[in-house]
Amino acid sequence: MSLQVDTLVVHHSASSREMTKAGVIDGWHRENGWSQIGYHWIVEGSGFVVRGRMPWVKGAHVKGHNSHSLGICVVGDNTVPSERWVGAQVDALLILIKSICMVFPVDQICGHRDLAGARTECPGLDIGELVNTRALPWAA
Repeated sequence: MSLQVDTLVVHHSASSREMTKAGVIDGWHRENGWSQIGYHWIVEGSGFVVRGRMPWVKGAHVKGHNSHSLGICVVGDNTVPSERWVGAQVDALLILIKSICMVFPVDQICGHRDLAGARTECPGLDIGELVNTRALPWAA
C-alpha cells in the first residue's frame, strides 16, 4: 500500500507517562478490534521512540484523515500537570518530526485537535507553536 502523505498528526496517550508503553497502547487498540497499534510512532515517557505501524501502512489514529497522514503518539497527558510531556519526550518528538519530514512530503504538522471533525483536546497543547518556537535540536 502506498500512502499519499501530506500531514503529520501528533497525539498524546491521555494516560500515565510513567506506566504506559507502546505495548500497552497496542493492547488497547487490539481490544478495539484493530489489527495492530494505530500510530506509526510512539514516544515513550523516557523519550525512547518505538515504531508502531510501518509508515506505508494506513494508520488508525484520526477518523477521516488516516489515508493521508502519519501519526505520532507521545505518552502522557498534557491536560494533567503531573502527566505533561518532559523535555526528553519533546526533544525526541522534534527530532522524529524532522526525520519524517526528510522522507515524506509533509505540508502540515498539527495536533489531533487541529483537524476538521476532531472533538478532542489531544494532544493538549499547540503543536504548531511547539514546532515553530522551541529551540530545535537540529538547528545550527
